[in-house]
Amino acid sequence: MFNMNPRVSDSPLDAPRDFKAYCQQVKLKFRAVVTAAVEMGAEVLVCPDVGCGVFGNEPKVLGTLLGEVLREPQAQNLNEVLVTGQVAFAEAVRKAAGGEKVELSPPAYFAAVYGKTGKSGGRGGRQPANPTVVVATVAAPASEGSGSRVTPVQQVAAPAAGGCRAGSRRS
Repeated sequence: MFNMNPRVSDSPLDAPRDFKAYCQQVKLKFRAVVTAAVEMGAEVLVCPDVGCGVFGNEPKVLGTLLGEVLREPQAQNLNEVLVTGQVAFAEAVRKAAGGEKVELSPPAYFAAVYGKTGKSGGRGGRQPANPTVVVATVAAPASEGSGSRVTPVQQVAAPAAGGCRAGSRRS
């Protein structure tokens, strides 16, 4: 994923200067992941909030873009998609995958680095000290007569430093 954090010294700031181009390229990255999973015959895709940590990508933006990719025809070949990470990321994936139109605006990164203004309060590289970790089934086979492939987000408390917690699969 693109680095949007100027404080990361071992990785260049490589996000496109134009927010629309940034969104298109992020969707290409997510589309490549979904395509590879489908071509390999995967039934379940697990996707973390990649790039939303130290690289400082805005969780709402990335989640929305992933959700839009999950609405594309090829993604329908996956039986289940699990997302992990920040609540804002999972909620954005859920909304966009469910067909809700989300209006995106450039994060503060574009103004700070390139002098463009944006309405979002995103600040590259700044994360809560102990963010809530989310394990959520975003897209699963529709049950008889429901017509919906989107299920609610399940929040799991963040593990203690150095620990790991696994979420259980819901039926």
